[in-house]
Amino acid sequence: MEVLNLNDTTIQKYYTDKKEEVREWLFQYISKLPRIKTDQKEKLTAYATSISITTAGEINDYVQSLPTISIKAKKQLNTYISNIEWLPKGVNVGYADGELINRVQSSAALDAVLAAAFSPIDEKEDKK
Repeated sequence: MEVLNLNDTTIQKYYTDKKEEVREWLFQYISKLPRIKTDQKEKLTAYATSISITTAGEINDYVQSLPTISIKAKKQLNTYISNIEWLPKGVNVGYADGELINRVQSSAALDAVLAAAFSPIDEKEDKK
């Protein structure tokens, strides 16, 4: 069983570095949007400046709702946001920005765990 250390400085440092990386990527992304309005750019820049695990979803939702942004650009942001690793490798649960964060496992990995846990026991193997 994994023990949760709420004061883990490794998680905090990784999370801070990841926020900076995401912030820089978002600034570049915003600068390449051709048909964006001034007020939209200001709102996106504000989201990018205060990026966190919570605001990453908010900025994605906002961009998806804008008709001035191309489908390709929306997909690019959605893919990037969906693939951010907010926790370091090997850490499945952590505490950052006042929130408990957990790593979402892929559906294939989750399916394998569920199948192993709930599949019927093969009686032929028990008799051997």
